[in-house]
Parts: sequence; C-alpha cells; structure tokens
Amino acid sequence: MPTEDSDHQVLSPHQAEAWDRLAELLTLLPAVIDAQLKRDAGLNHFDYRILDPGELE
Repeated sequence: MPTEDSDHQVLSPHQAEAWDRLAELLTLLPAVIDAQLKRDAGLNHFDYRILDPGELE
C-alpha cells in the first residue's frame, strides 16, 4: 500500500514470502540444471550453450 512519504508499495507478508521463494528458486536452479547436464551429458550449462545449434540461427 502506498504511504504518504514514499512512492513505493510495501509487500504484504504473502507477497514477501512469494518473492523470497522465487529468489531461492533462482539461486538454486542453475546448480541443479548443471548437475543434471553433467550427469546426463558430461557438460555444464556453459558448454551446452556453446554447443546448442539453436543459438546459431
């Protein structure tokens, strides 16, 4: 809700929790993707992006 002395809105507890969970997901997901790529293909995400032919189009 806007306050008189600022132009930003304060998040509700529910909204703050949702943002915290999203930040945690965005922090953990790259490592999980790298681990699966390493296990399945012997590549990390950087190597995969270099080899991805879709990037050349």
